[in-house]
Amino acid sequence: MTEAWLSGFINTDGSFSLSKYKKPKGDLRFNIIPQIIIYQDNISLIDFLNKYPLQGVKKLDYLDFCEGYNLYLKKEHLNPIGITKILSIAEGMNTDRNL
Repeated sequence: MTEAWLSGFINTDGSFSLSKYKKPKGDLRFNIIPQIIIYQDNISLIDFLNKYPLQGVKKLDYLDFCEGYNLYLKKEHLNPIGITKILSIAEGMNTDRNL
């Protein structure tokens, strides 16, 4: 396997963004956040990360993502209880994770 698989994922399920976020204070009114986003429409990315696990806190975010993704696949996002579960998972991920 070559590193070209990542380009394939980005080409198929990715996007590029220069997001603008309002700053609460400071000289500049906005922060710009450059992002490369790969959407999980392709299950083989999950298979890849299960085969080559992430480490540290990023692994916890990935496991939470998988939990939310499984709820999504079960169409839980289409009812109020399910969306509440998914949002609760999301609120504890990434920079909002309490360790």
